[in-house]
Amino acid sequence: MSGLTILVNNLRRTARIGEAIITTHHQLTKSSNRYNPRTIESIHKVQEDRIDRLEKNMEDLLKDWRKEDLNEYWTGY
Repeated sequence: MSGLTILVNNLRRTARIGEAIITTHHQLTKSSNRYNPRTIESIHKVQEDRIDRLEKNMEDLLKDWRKEDLNEYWTGY
């Protein structure tokens, strides 16, 4: 698998984490009175873990990005 393919797969994984963060945030803001405080606290903990994973994935993606991979993927050189 080429470096670009790996990078794109990692971007997809990172995007899914970001989407989960956004979806959970919207659900909490729309129906915060529906959950008890302990549930909200546990959801916030999950969100914090997701945010930490998102930050780590973004740092790794920026380190792994190489413009040469894109050129090699398209041209074969």
